Amino acid sequence: MNKIKAELVEIKNKDDVNLLIFKCKGNFIKVITLEINFDIDEANLFFKPTMVSISKEKCKTSIENNLKAKILSIEKGEIFSNIYCKYNDEEIEVIILNESVNKLNLNINDEVYLMIKASDIGVSVD
Repeated sequence: MNKIKAELVEIKNKDDVNLLIFKCKGNFIKVITLEINFDIDEANLFFKPTMVSISKEKCKTSIENNLKAKILSIEKGEIFSNIYCKYNDEEIEVIILNESVNKLNLNINDEVYLMIKASDIGVSVD
C-alpha cells in the first residue's frame, strides 16, 4: 500500500459527498470521501499500487491527480511488473502489465507521471 503524508488545505461539500484537497510538496492531491468524521490538518493518503496509472507525458485526462516522479527500479514478473518510483521524498509502487512497460518503453531513471483517481485514495490520521 502506498502512503503519502499531506496537508489538508480545503474541503468542499455537497450533500454527503466531500472533496478534500491536500497539498504535498507543492502538488495538490484531491480525494473524494463520503464521510468526514475527523478534524485534521495533516493526513496520510493511501492507495493500492494497482490503482496507479503511469505515463511518460503529462496527459489531459479526467484523472485529477498527476504526480511527477522518477523510476527507481522495475521488477518484471511473468505477467506484471512492480515499478518503484520516487515522488519527492516518498517511494510509490505501481503495478502494471509487462506489455504496458514494453509499450511505454519504461526504464530506470525515466521521469514519469503517476495518475491516481480521487476516488481511489483513502485518508487516515495518526
